[in-house]
Amino acid sequence: MIRRFARFVALLAAALAVPVAAADDAASWLPRLRHALDTLQYEGVFVYLHDGQVDSMQVRRTVNERGTREHLVSLTGDRRQLLREGNSVQFLLPAGLMTLTSGGDGAMPPEISGDAPYELVVSGQSRVAGYEAAILDAKPRDTQRYGYRLWIERETGMLLGSALVGADGNAIEQMMFTSLVLKPGPAVAAATPAPAAVPAPVPGEWSAPALPDGFRLVARPAAERDAEHQVWSDGLANVSLYVEPLHAETADWTGSSRRGAIAVVGRVRGGYHVVVMGDLPVATVERIADSVTPRAPQ
Repeated sequence: MIRRFARFVALLAAALAVPVAAADDAASWLPRLRHALDTLQYEGVFVYLHDGQVDSMQVRRTVNERGTREHLVSLTGDRRQLLREGNSVQFLLPAGLMTLTSGGDGAMPPEISGDAPYELVVSGQSRVAGYEAAILDAKPRDTQRYGYRLWIERETGMLLGSALVGADGNAIEQMMFTSLVLKPGPAVAAATPAPAAVPAPVPGEWSAPALPDGFRLVARPAAERDAEHQVWSDGLANVSLYVEPLHAETADWTGSSRRGAIAVVGRVRGGYHVVVMGDLPVATVERIADSVTPRAPQ
C-alpha cells in the first residue's frame, strides 16, 4: 500500500498548476501541470480504496529554499510513514527503516504528450474536500492499459483525487482527499532556477519488446549483484523491470499476482530471475514479462 501512497504523491506533484481558464479544454491542462510545483504547499487527509478495503493517510507538503519535503503517515492499519526530500525517499515500516535514493526525477511521472495513448476529455465537475473540481478523464486508446479519472481543483490545479478505471468502467482503485488545506509557498521558491535537463536513460542489457506503444524508458536506478532495473512510463502508467542472476539464497518466485491496480509477474529465464511490476492489467504485464530477452549486441 505504501507504494500506491508514494505514487499518489507523485501524481499530486505532477498536477499542481492548471489555470482556471483551461478548465474546459482538456489539452490545455497538460502543459501547465508543473507550473506551481515549487510554490504550492498543503496538508490534508486522503483515503485509498482498493480490493474492498479503505485505508487512510495524512500528508503534508512544504517548500523552502532547499526544495520540497513530503511526509505521509498512515492513519489505519500498521503504522507506516514515507518521507521524501529531493531524490531521497525514506519508508518507516513496522520492520524498520528503508532509504531509497534515485539519480533523477524518476518518481515524477512525465508529462503526457499530444500523441500519448490516451484520449483526454473534461467530463464534468464536482466538489472534493470542499473544493470545486474539474473531472479530467484519460481514456486508453487500446485494451492494454487502464483509464484514469482525475479530480483537479479549478483555481490552483491541485489534484484532489484519482481513480484507475477498468474496461468495464468500474474503478479498480481510487484515492481522494477528505480534508485539505492549501497554503501559499514562500516567494524564494519561485525564484529558484529551473533544474538542468536530465539526459534520457541509456537502454540496458535487457529489452521487453511487448511493452505497449507509448512507453519510454524514464529511469535506470542503480542495482546490485549484476542486477538490472528499468522504469518505463507512458505518462500515466508505470512499469518496473527487474532482472538478476539466479542465486541460491533467492526465492526465484514465479507466477502472477495483483493488489489494487499493481500487477506483479515473475519468470525464470535461463539463469536469470525476471520480475515485472506495473499498474496495468495482469494480462499486459504477463505479456511484457514473457517477452523479456537479452538485448542484441549493437
